[in-house]
Amino acid sequence: MSRTDEMKSLTEDIIASHEARTKAVNDIASETQEMLEGFNKDRKEMGAEIREMLEGFNKDRKAMGAEQ
Repeated sequence: MSRTDEMKSLTEDIIASHEARTKAVNDIASETQEMLEGFNKDRKEMGAEIREMLEGFNKDRKAMGAEQ
């Protein structure tokens, strides 16, 4: 194999490797974004549940204080 052919083959391998890595990084970034959106949704849902629980607790606490 001549040097020219070797260089061409090496260049093609580098380009293919770069494209594969770029795709992998983009896939990871996309998956990460989806995970973060899921975490944010879960956090908001938990916050709403906790607020509801706290409101109920405060109502019960005030009712118990009024009875005494």
